[in-house]
Amino acid sequence: MNQIKDHLKKYGYYLNYSFDDNECSNALLRLLGKSEYKMFWKLVDEASINKNIDTEQFIRNYFVKNPKAIKILTSGQIAISVSILESIIKNILEDIEYIDIRRVLELGGSDGWAADFLLQNISKIQKIDIVDKNYENKKLNTKIEIFKNNYADFESAEKYDLIFSILGAPALMLDEMINCLNKNVLNNTIIYIALRLQPYEYTEFQKRMNLNNFISYKNGIDRIFTNLDLGGQTIPLFKFKHIHQ
Repeated sequence: MNQIKDHLKKYGYYLNYSFDDNECSNALLRLLGKSEYKMFWKLVDEASINKNIDTEQFIRNYFVKNPKAIKILTSGQIAISVSILESIIKNILEDIEYIDIRRVLELGGSDGWAADFLLQNISKIQKIDIVDKNYENKKLNTKIEIFKNNYADFESAEKYDLIFSILGAPALMLDEMINCLNKNVLNNTIIYIALRLQPYEYTEFQKRMNLNNFISYKNGIDRIFTNLDLGGQTIPLFKFKHIHQ
């Protein structure tokens, strides 16, 4: 735990904020001041009841010139992403002798903290590319390249052995994400995708992936539970292998 905690701090994230909501809220309050803090949460509440608005993207747009605020808010949930990343690493290490993972793509990797940690823990990976339209113009590992693109616009000349995404696509963007996968895979590319879906949506998403020749890999889903200060959350990590037809 200390390894990932120190790693996150290098990027400006604080793992303890995930387990102490008051500490996270107070950090944001100190940064914004009382008036803006109240206004921000009022606007978030209004956005959250509009089904056509991606609340996470709304927050990023609101703080487009205040990346420190985004880091504080991300820290409040980052333990979930850490648990997902640990599960991805565990899955890779189980199959490390049998799969080729020299080239890796992350969808929605922000500033590269997760990709950097993956590189530090799996030496077989030679390079990780990241596609994220919200890229914050910072990377700390020369083996990482970050493309500030929408998924729909990204296609690499060299395809990828492994593609992963840690909550990098809201429900409104699933078709765009699947199209991006289709343009960047090889035969037998391994896919790990964690999404905020309800259990009744799991089968439908798997069917959509199957129609695009992404076949469930290993046991298909890891259900990852993280106990945060505001309560436990379970996130599905879907596992696929791309099979050319």
